[in-house]
Amino acid sequence: MVNLPWDHYTPQGVEFYGQLSCLNAGIAFADVITTVSPRYSREITTPEFGCGLDGLLRYRQNALFGILNGVDYEEWSTISDPNIAQSYSATDLGGKAVNKERLQKELGLPVDATMPLFGSIGRLVEHKGVAIVRGGLSVMLSTTLQFCLIGRGFPA
Repeated sequence: MVNLPWDHYTPQGVEFYGQLSCLNAGIAFADVITTVSPRYSREITTPEFGCGLDGLLRYRQNALFGILNGVDYEEWSTISDPNIAQSYSATDLGGKAVNKERLQKELGLPVDATMPLFGSIGRLVEHKGVAIVRGGLSVMLSTTLQFCLIGRGFPA
């Protein structure tokens, strides 16, 4: 017994398919609901990705916001980042060439300023598109380019 008033036992409260759900209650009664990205906040309002909560999420969509991975642009700034070899900005891209050369050397790739270098950073899991990367990789690598991948997840 949780001692809640009976009017809370609805799909817009704590009830989830005949059972009590704290997640359902949290979504129902929260002032604001946030997700890891604007796209994901839209996806979870569909039956495909809503896991049965999509109706409630659509009902609460005025309180639902996606914050793009919580990027702190003061901490992750190419102008002041001490972890990159050369700083650069949108108005002065000069340092990018130095950083590309440094990355090519670190990865054991041929240093070539004219060679396109593609990178992907992310969790290697199906719902993040790892199958798309795997599928396109053979086509990409049949052309003249370099590719680096950083991530954890699906071993294959």
